[in-house]
Amino acid sequence: MDVPDRIHFFSYETGVSLELPVGFTEEDESAGGVAYVDHDDAAGVDRAAVIVTVAGPGVPGAERAAAEAMVAAAAEVVGREVRDIDDEAVAVARLRYRDGLPGRPDGADGLLAADLAVTFAAVVFGGSLVTLTAVAPWTDRDRYAAGFAAAVDSCRFLLGEEAA
Repeated sequence: MDVPDRIHFFSYETGVSLELPVGFTEEDESAGGVAYVDHDDAAGVDRAAVIVTVAGPGVPGAERAAAEAMVAAAAEVVGREVRDIDDEAVAVARLRYRDGLPGRPDGADGLLAADLAVTFAAVVFGGSLVTLTAVAPWTDRDRYAAGFAAAVDSCRFLLGEEAA
């Protein structure tokens, strides 16, 4: 018997369906976004997170501009590309942020303030710019890299009636 190594998630808030490694749970869904977290219960810390947000209205090329803004703020660019995923142009960047994720809430500590490996993806669909930001400590990048890449590849972008 095959044991699944991924869990399917879908958010009506974002219209994004994706698969994440076993261990991630939906932690927070609010207007315009959802967070999935791999939490270490014994240590009481988040090991990794995937945050999907509706970043605002989308115009053609906004996905590339969003990815370029993330690249400009990164300490190191590991890779970047524009790929076709679910018939949409998706800008993907793999980055390192030594001082934590830019734009995090003031005073935020823990995972988002660490030396981070980040997989960032942006897409325009249904008139909105939607982003996916997957983060893990830089020291755990090899542990999460394949799962983050598979999550981006598994994305499906669904509008209201398609999701029902």
